[in-house]
Amino acid sequence: MSGYVSPNNSPIVGTYERVYGVAVVTEISEDGTPVYEGSTDLYWNSQETVYSDGGTQWVDEDGNKWVFSELKRVDSSACSNSD
Repeated sequence: MSGYVSPNNSPIVGTYERVYGVAVVTEISEDGTPVYEGSTDLYWNSQETVYSDGGTQWVDEDGNKWVFSELKRVDSSACSNSD
């Protein structure tokens, strides 16, 4: 897909993103602790890519995050997931 892998040769699957939302509560306890209803309303229009060290954070298929300078370019056929 991407033509890049992480330093441990795991294919890069996407970018790390931040999305804001509201966790719905049923009440607030006496000590100020929220009692959650169990759902969260996500605001997809708030989605933004997370950056660190001046670059995009890339995510490999194991869930690890990397910056572009850490990635290794490979033949794109080596990045295909064929199970």
